[in-house]
Amino acid sequence: PDASAMLLDVKADNRAYEVAVEDIVQELKLQHAQAIAREKFGEQGARIFRLLIAKKRLEEKQITEMGIMPKKQTRELLHKMMRAGMTHVQDIPKDSQRRPNRMMHLWTVTFTKVCKTLMDSFYFTWVNLSIRTEKEAVPMKPVLDKANHAIPWTPSEKESVERWTKANIRLRNSMMKVGMLIQLFRDFE
Repeated sequence: PDASAMLLDVKADNRAYEVAVEDIVQELKLQHAQAIAREKFGEQGARIFRLLIAKKRLEEKQITEMGIMPKKQTRELLHKMMRAGMTHVQDIPKDSQRRPNRMMHLWTVTFTKVCKTLMDSFYFTWVNLSIRTEKEAVPMKPVLDKANHAIPWTPSEKESVERWTKANIRLRNSMMKVGMLIQLFRDFE
């Protein structure tokens, strides 16, 4: 049995089941990373990401052939993904002179680096959502204070409170979703 697996003992029929928790967490992270690649780079970007995860290292030509995509589009996507921290390229010389035209360029996804890039993005998003939540609450403070002092709202104030409440709920729900991603990527390294 794998040391990373957790054993669950089911007493009803005296069977033990082994659950590979670390594998499940890795798969969850991978699924989220693929979804983000799809969102940022489209279906072809997600295809490239999956190919590089599965095959480890590929040349641009191999990615073009396996991904069934035009060469120009493949090159553009690889470079966009590299700028976003989702892929990187390793230059391997074919001879001892290290000339640029005699190099093999292998593209790869280093998943730990992708996770770190995503974590930075998640933190940035969470902070922005938090700032926006606070900023949108400032103009509502006088109106909300009226309710604390049993002063009735005007119809326009009531409407603005309802709009603010809906927006605040959406912002806080988004913060919770991003917080869960932070927890997944940070707490299960």
